[in-house]
Amino acid sequence: MIIETVITTQTSADNINFAALGVEFLEEKLVFFPYKDTVTAKNIQDSKKGVVNIVDRAKFIVFSALGDQKFNYKKTVELNSYYLEECCHYYEFKVLSVEDLGEKYKVSAKIIADEFIREACSFNRANNLLLEAAVIASRIGISFDKNDLLAYLQKNKRIIFKTGDEESKEVFRFLLQYANKQEGKND
Repeated sequence: MIIETVITTQTSADNINFAALGVEFLEEKLVFFPYKDTVTAKNIQDSKKGVVNIVDRAKFIVFSALGDQKFNYKKTVELNSYYLEECCHYYEFKVLSVEDLGEKYKVSAKIIADEFIREACSFNRANNLLLEAAVIASRIGISFDKNDLLAYLQKNKRIIFKTGDEESKEVFRFLLQYANKQEGKND
């Protein structure tokens, strides 16, 4: 099963990058598939390490996939990396292999250390809908266009506003603004 996470990587100059990425957990191993032309892929190739953050709030997935959001973070113990301060659990990893799959890489990594931070709150309907909206938004120009995102947001606005909190509404508004800024990305 693939879990939606936020991966932390860093450059050799210690610049930190957060990226939304689905990760498959296989015993003491992780497998994930970053696109080749991403900061995450470059950092993984260069540093051969990173951190998988398990989160229970849609804002982390949405902003790390689409925004230039600054998150609070702390230093890990084992690999001199960083984790999201508000994550539920994090896993430090070292890369075992990187396989070229065309437009993506298949990265296999060994879990070096993990730390439980707090119980996960779980996602409610608003968070689940916002997570799906982030997936649509991140694929505008690939398999979706901006009108797909706008239609999805319009269809689900009532549920998001009914079941979500103020943070959910903020994320909804961010996604709406993001969609409206995607000029020329209609089919």
